[in-house]
Amino acid sequence: MEINQNFKNPFTTKLEAVYIFPLLDEVAVDDMVIRISDRTNSG
Repeated sequence: MEINQNFKNPFTTKLEAVYIFPLLDEVAVDDMVIRISDRTNSG
């Protein structure tokens, strides 16, 4: 399964946020890529 989610900050100031994955208890994440603007973080 692959999940793509896009978020946009409509404000001119930076925001701090906490993201909670919308997954069931029996599910595991084995790979993830987070892109913020032109930055990429793989885990």
